[in-house]
Amino acid sequence: MAKTYQLNGRNVFEGMYRRAETAIRNGRGVLLTTFEGSLDVPEPAKPYVCPNCDGVGKLALEFLGSGNGKGETWHKGHWHSHELVLFLCPDCSGGGKSK
Repeated sequence: MAKTYQLNGRNVFEGMYRRAETAIRNGRGVLLTTFEGSLDVPEPAKPYVCPNCDGVGKLALEFLGSGNGKGETWHKGHWHSHELVLFLCPDCSGGGKSK
């Protein structure tokens, strides 16, 4: 059985976990989100969508750095440069449906 990795209460593949771990060790801020943000899933559909990725099929790591004038995002009262990297959800293999 493969080892389970978690970031912020979500199941992730080892590569995603290691990439976040390295960025944090190097002093970068890291945010974990679903690619499109949390979805407002209607109640009847909830049992059918993957609870790990909110039915999106992907999880995203947003790496924050100091502001540099391009690709900036506002977080906790400051502008930051950012890089968004997408990963497939390990629970639904990118399909967005619960098993």
